[in-house]
Amino acid sequence: MIKTKLNLFSEFILSKLENSNSEIQLSDCTNFISIKGMTDSKELISIKDCVEEFNAKYIDYQIRNTIDLLEYKDKIPVRNKYQFDFTNFSLENNISYFDYSEFPFGFSISQGKLIYFYFRMIVEKLPPDYLYKYLRFNVEVAEKGEINFNLYRDFNEDEKLSSVIRDCFDFNIKSIENIVKKMDLEKLILNPNINMFEEFVVEDFILL
Repeated sequence: MIKTKLNLFSEFILSKLENSNSEIQLSDCTNFISIKGMTDSKELISIKDCVEEFNAKYIDYQIRNTIDLLEYKDKIPVRNKYQFDFTNFSLENNISYFDYSEFPFGFSISQGKLIYFYFRMIVEKLPPDYLYKYLRFNVEVAEKGEINFNLYRDFNEDEKLSSVIRDCFDFNIKSIENIVKKMDLEKLILNPNINMFEEFVVEDFILL
C-alpha cells in the first residue's frame, strides 16, 4: 500500500507541474516522505497544498509529513540509457522491501515515460505461451533516436525473443504518444497487471 501511495502522489505532483519536464521521486522515510527530483517549471508549487488536495481525493492513501527537496532548474538533462523491469504477476508476487515511487510514475513524457510504455506495450503483446517471472530491458537511445536494447528473461539474456521483437516492432516511439498522454495512470497504479494497449494489434508475433 505504501508504494501505491507514493506512485499516486508522484503522479499527482507531476500533474501540478504543467508544461514542464520533470522527474519526481518519492521515498518513505517512516516519519516523513522525501520529495526529490528536478523540474524546469518556472512556477514553484506548494507541496502543502498538494498534500491537502491529495488527501481529500485519496482517503485510503493519506500523506502526513513531507520534506520538499525538489530542485527547480533551467534545463533537465534527457537520459539516453534506461533499465525497464517487468514482473509477470500471474507467476510471481510483486513484493518490494523498499518504499519509494517507481519509474515511470512522476516522470514527464520526455524523461523516459514514453519509451517505458513502448516496451510495456511489447510485453503486453507477448504470446501467452511465453512464460517468464521477470523481464528486464537494458535500453539505449542513440543520437539519432534509434533504440537499442538487450533483453533478459529471469536474469538470462534472451536473444531469440529480442530478434523477434525487432522484426515485429518498428520502434516508432512517437506512435503511442497520444495514447500515453490520455492514459488513466491512476487505474494502472491501482491495478498493475491491467492491459493498457488492448487496441494495438501486432501481427506475426510468434515464437517458435
